Amino acid sequence: MNYNLKKEYDDLSKKIEEITTKQKIESLDTVSEALEKAKLEVNNWMEIENVIVVFSDLKNSTGISFDKQDKTMTKLLEYLNNPFIEIHDSYGAEFIEIKGDGGIAIYSKEKAIEALLASISIKTFYYKHINKKVKNTYSVDFEVTTGISKGNLKLKLVGKRGLNFPVWAGETINLSALISTAMPNWCSL
Repeated sequence: MNYNLKKEYDDLSKKIEEITTKQKIESLDTVSEALEKAKLEVNNWMEIENVIVVFSDLKNSTGISFDKQDKTMTKLLEYLNNPFIEIHDSYGAEFIEIKGDGGIAIYSKEKAIEALLASISIKTFYYKHINKKVKNTYSVDFEVTTGISKGNLKLKLVGKRGLNFPVWAGETINLSALISTAMPNWCSL
């Protein structure tokens, strides 16, 4: 088979150019509205101004998972993820998503105080309740890091009908993740 790398590169470059030149960005007021209007078939991104993104992560989870059995790690993730969801839901996050040992919560611009309180609640709850239980039961020390950032955020659905996922893009989400790992007790509101 004769593979032409130059042709593949040129074809891909052309597709990228078509996508980016036809791309539209629609500004919306709320995360909920953006989630409702996002569509797979069109090359539109939804943009929401001044949202608050809270990113939390289990520090050194890879090291912990190598030291523990799968059953132990899955139970540990339940201990960590369920409170994250419940706390952010109780403070009114418009979107909550868990990815393995971390998660994001997105709040509307009117809920900056609630986002901050949710983050404080999560860290307090983990350290006062979960950390002791996990340490006693599984002999694991862990730290939950959290980053908060406020700014504009873009959303697009990717995938296919019946199997699609929201993709969040922009400096706000990247900054909250960076703060979580590099400066775990700092926020940018």
